[in-house]
Amino acid sequence: MKTYFSILFKLLSFILYCYTFQSSIVIDSCLEICADAKCIHSPLDSLKGVLDEYNHTQVLLSSKKLDSYHMPLPGVCIMKALDYDMNFNSSFKDYINSTNGNGVKAWKILDDAGRNALKLNTDVLAKVSKVLENPKLDDFLPINTPTRNITTREEMVQQMVNLQGDASTIVGSRMSAMGDLMDEVDHFLVNFADKPGAFDFIKELTESGGKMAGGSFVLKAIKNHPDELGTIVKFESTVSSSADDIGDVVVDVITSKGSVSNIFNEFKNWQAIPSNRYSSFTKQFSGYITSKNFAEFFYNFKKGVGNNGFIDIGSLKSDVISAFSSTAGRAELSNIPLSRIRNVLGDSGITETGKVQALIDHLDDIDDFKDVFKLLD
Repeated sequence: MKTYFSILFKLLSFILYCYTFQSSIVIDSCLEICADAKCIHSPLDSLKGVLDEYNHTQVLLSSKKLDSYHMPLPGVCIMKALDYDMNFNSSFKDYINSTNGNGVKAWKILDDAGRNALKLNTDVLAKVSKVLENPKLDDFLPINTPTRNITTREEMVQQMVNLQGDASTIVGSRMSAMGDLMDEVDHFLVNFADKPGAFDFIKELTESGGKMAGGSFVLKAIKNHPDELGTIVKFESTVSSSADDIGDVVVDVITSKGSVSNIFNEFKNWQAIPSNRYSSFTKQFSGYITSKNFAEFFYNFKKGVGNNGFIDIGSLKSDVISAFSSTAGRAELSNIPLSRIRNVLGDSGITETGKVQALIDHLDDIDDFKDVFKLLD
């Protein structure tokens, strides 16, 4: 109790200085005293009262956000950093003022992620704020796994921001920039949050940098290529193959287009098809072709940026044919029933021993290849 009244006395002693000098140094001192208290409730309320009386715009706007942070009192010192950034960058200050402080949460998320340039970028801040304020984000909470526990919108967007940096390290320029990613997430929330499998998609997107790199390409594609993909029906759908040796496959996105329904869409944000993925890549393809005819399933690869990735359809075809022609690839393709290859290729004369090469030869034709494999920017 003695400590409590001592803190209040010190706080009140600063009021006169607040009114007289209106100095951010005074505000910093007040915040430091409160932070030293290591208390959460009553002293915090007293601090807010002082700040509300003291009409210093920067701190006033920040203090109005304290209740929504639900953080221990020492966290109030974020206002020192905010005050510094507002004084350092006038356009950032004008933005915070113009939004009545709604950009503070976005600023803190970017600040916590160490994105020192982006946290002052008003365009990025506005886009992060838009995602934070989208009520559809609540549909994807909580996400509880052995590696993460996401229970609030702020934690969700913080995870996305953190993983955007991790994904950029993995795939470089093929990763969406932060502002673009936020646009794409918001587009998903507005248009597809209620689709079957949407929760599983967001759960996977926020799992790791690698998953973010792949999932962000899906977000970009469904936003930028709606006519190419068709109508979204479902995300993350498990489909059982009729061939026991192939097993189940998980389809990224199922769409419908024109008279064709239940179209399988696979998305790959790969720089190349490495040899250690020849088997898994071909097994997945085998599962698709066992279930679907051509024009009923598609592989959408991220188009390269500069020399990072597949720059044209020819370079993609070269890698795919190399994967299928490898020992591991041929072993997987051999599990496709002969009747399926005959049906897909429209040739009843294909033999069991010749079925794998017949399929490879068909796809080695660039026009036939483009019926299945596509490059999307």
